[in-house]
Amino acid sequence: MVMLSNFNSSNLGQKFKGGSEIILEKAVTSNHLSASEKVGTQIPDPNELMLLEGNYWDTYDKHMIQILMMEQGLIGTIGTSERPLQYWGNGENSFSTSDLVGLEGEYYSEELQTSYWVSVKGDGLVAYHPRHGEIPLERIAANAFRGAWPVLSVEIVPDSEAKATEVNLSNGWVKSLRLSRLD
Repeated sequence: MVMLSNFNSSNLGQKFKGGSEIILEKAVTSNHLSASEKVGTQIPDPNELMLLEGNYWDTYDKHMIQILMMEQGLIGTIGTSERPLQYWGNGENSFSTSDLVGLEGEYYSEELQTSYWVSVKGDGLVAYHPRHGEIPLERIAANAFRGAWPVLSVEIVPDSEAKATEVNLSNGWVKSLRLSRLD
């Protein structure tokens, strides 16, 4: 199956999923567990989640996002695409700098043949790439950070001993680019 598009908002992944379901004649699901699913997420009060239900206008991509409370939790709907939403807290951050030291190191992408270096700077974490410079990262969950382009989100992927062995980088165009720790 081949699909071509020059629009970053064309949602090719969802179109491939739909095409696969037609060809395979069954629903396609992902067996990939994100780091947040491996570590576990906070479970919010269902009454608080119900307050989030409603229709939201995305002023950037110019489409409607519907948030629904269902048995499995919050669901975000865009057109015919439904995605489960994970609650990552209310933005309060109670992490210490000493928690960050174990994340320092060089992370390499085989796909891009480039490295990002992660280090503690002051009381926060910084990602560094020779082309883009330093990118300060704000911790938003135990294993998730957000930054500025080109590193809008960083998801730490721990091994069975809870050591950071990989990170997934995402931005508006790239989703979950996997980088492996070299040191």
